[in-house]
Amino acid sequence: MKIGVNIKEKDQGFSLIELVVVMTILVIVTSASISFLGLVGGWSLKKSVKALAGGIGETQMNAMAKGGCSLDITREEDGTYYMQITGGEREKIGDKSMAIFYVTDAGEAYIPLEDTTTLTLAFDPGSGAYLPIETTPEKRYCKKIVVQMGKREQTIRLVRDTGRYFVE
Repeated sequence: MKIGVNIKEKDQGFSLIELVVVMTILVIVTSASISFLGLVGGWSLKKSVKALAGGIGETQMNAMAKGGCSLDITREEDGTYYMQITGGEREKIGDKSMAIFYVTDAGEAYIPLEDTTTLTLAFDPGSGAYLPIETTPEKRYCKKIVVQMGKREQTIRLVRDTGRYFVE
């Protein structure tokens, strides 16, 4: 007499078709996740550039209506970027996952906004044209602002004489 449990010793494992189906599902889920992460980064960059461009336009309107208005773009020690219009609230425009640079009419080199540095954009109250960003004898003007996030980049090109700007 046998005592114990009768176990079928039929170790078949998985068939090739089952393995292929599971691998296909994993590939689809992984590629969808990677695509979604890329879209989130692009959305965040566009949101930051849109906020910055809106701040430039609002500052120009305030300068022409009231005079003496400027826009300060600052990078704090923790890597967070803020903008503030004279007399207004400070608004966060990005975190340490992005980088903001500016280019002056003196050259094509990207000048980074580093820890606790500020880029100040001001406008002529009469014409709305940009004023120099530095009080040096050369009177440098900001030609463009570049916002980078990973491999993505967007540029706000500034037209000095008219005060217009274009997002590229």
